[in-house]
Amino acid sequence: GAVGKMIGSLLGPVIIFFIVFKDYKKYLKIPVDKGHFKEMIVFCAPLVIAAMLGFFTNGYDRVCLQKVVSIETLGYYSVGSTIALHLRGFSTAVNNTFAPDIYQSIVQKHYGKMLKIVMVKVVLASFVAILFILFSKVLIYLLTAGRYMTSLPYMRIIALVSITSTIYYSLEDIFVASGFTRLMLLNNIIGGACCILIYRLFINVWQAVGASWALVFSYLVLSLVGITMLGIYTSKPIMAHRK
Repeated sequence: GAVGKMIGSLLGPVIIFFIVFKDYKKYLKIPVDKGHFKEMIVFCAPLVIAAMLGFFTNGYDRVCLQKVVSIETLGYYSVGSTIALHLRGFSTAVNNTFAPDIYQSIVQKHYGKMLKIVMVKVVLASFVAILFILFSKVLIYLLTAGRYMTSLPYMRIIALVSITSTIYYSLEDIFVASGFTRLMLLNNIIGGACCILIYRLFINVWQAVGASWALVFSYLVLSLVGITMLGIYTSKPIMAHRK
């Protein structure tokens, strides 16, 4: 049951860890400068906390939804959500492919090139999402042997998450490459608070369909908050220089 699902999710990474540890344990003997270690902790700690706040874009929807719908509806929603969110695997692959180019563009201050790269990522994610939506009825029929066709509307809506999440993760790359990890944490705190309000409003009004749209908009809200904060933060040195 549920415990088996959790164990299955954990077992794979544990096995990989021991395989990697066996082959690369020699690198653990490399001395580490304490000063660099401190810098690493200061830089990475906000990223770790920000990642933990990702619960509000991956899980909080079901926490709210289970209070207002039947177990059956929650099950159909979960099936549609699980299938559609596999599209994020493609988005992740695209993000990882272009991340070095974004970092390089920021370091070299080629911001126009950076925006073009982000647009390419969004276009690719949109193209795949549209294809997925067009063939979603066939996909869900094949994947569930026709038993969960009721999940289809939720699956189609949540497929759009691959587009909005691509925008958000591109913004994350910009934050990290610019060294604004604390700003990124603040973005996730403020954005997470906004997402809570969106989930509760949408779910109370439209229930499972509202949860689907709230999931899509959660990444968009995080992106808009982040862009606003980034614009305010970067404009301060410019205004100070003009004065």
